[in-house]
Amino acid sequence: MKDERLYAKFTLDFPDHPKILCLSNDAKWALVELTIYSRRHMTDGFIPKAVALAKHGLDVCQELVTNDVENPSLIEADNGFVIHDFASHQSTRAEIEELTSKRRRAGQKGGQARAKASAKQVLKQNASKSNPETETETETKEENTSCSLPAVLVDPSIETPDPAIKHPRAPIPIPDDWAPSDIHRARYPRPDLDDLAEGFRDHAVSVGRTCAGPAGWNAAFSTWVRKSRPPDTPGVGAATTKAQGWLALAEQLPPDDDPEQREITR
Repeated sequence: MKDERLYAKFTLDFPDHPKILCLSNDAKWALVELTIYSRRHMTDGFIPKAVALAKHGLDVCQELVTNDVENPSLIEADNGFVIHDFASHQSTRAEIEELTSKRRRAGQKGGQARAKASAKQVLKQNASKSNPETETETETKEENTSCSLPAVLVDPSIETPDPAIKHPRAPIPIPDDWAPSDIHRARYPRPDLDDLAEGFRDHAVSVGRTCAGPAGWNAAFSTWVRKSRPPDTPGVGAATTKAQGWLALAEQLPPDDDPEQREITR
C-alpha cells in the first residue's frame, strides 16, 4: 500500500555542502525541522519568527542567517525568516493545489465512466428479459442510471490560500517602517550604522528600487554595509576630524603678542 504521508526532500549531498558542513549540529537539525514545518503548513519557505525562536533560539537562527555571505540558509524577513531556494527543492502550495485539482478531475471522470458502464449493463439485462417484466425492469434501470457519482476524497490538510496574503518574496519598494534589524546590529557593530541606513533608504527611494520582499531589503542592506568604508575614528565624521587637525596646527603657532613674531612681521 502506498504511503500517503507528506515528505520533505533533501539531496544525498546535503550534509556535505560547504555552508551546511560548517554549521553546528543544532543549526543543521534546525534547518531540517524548519523545512519540514514549512512543507507541512505549505508556507513556501516562510517561517514565523515566533516559531523559529521558540523552537531553536536566536543564536541558532543567527547562525543560519550568517553561514554564507551571498546565499545564507535563512534570510531574515518581516516577522520571520525565509528558507533559501525552498521552491527549488520542495513542493510549493501552488504545485500541491494543482496536483490535487488534477486528481479530483481524474476521479470525477472515472466515476462518470463507471456510472455509464453500469447503466449500459442494466439496459442489456432488461433487453434479454420477457415483455411482462419490461415495465418493472425499466423502472429499475432508471433508478440505476440516476445514481450519484462517487465522492472524490480531498486531503483535509490542504488549506485554501488566502489571496489577501502576499508572497514574502514579492517585489516591493522599501517599506516606510524599514530599519536595520537586530541581526544587522549584531553582525555589523558600527557606530555609523543608522547613518548608512538613512543613505541606503534615500538611494532606494531616489532610483525607485524594488526588492524581493522584506527579506530582499534586509539582504540588500547587508551588501550596502559590506561595500561601505568604515569611519576612521569611531563616532567622528570626516569633517570633524579635519577641523580637529586645523585646531592642532593652530596651537603650534606663536601667540600674537610674541616679540619674535612682531619682529618677523616688521
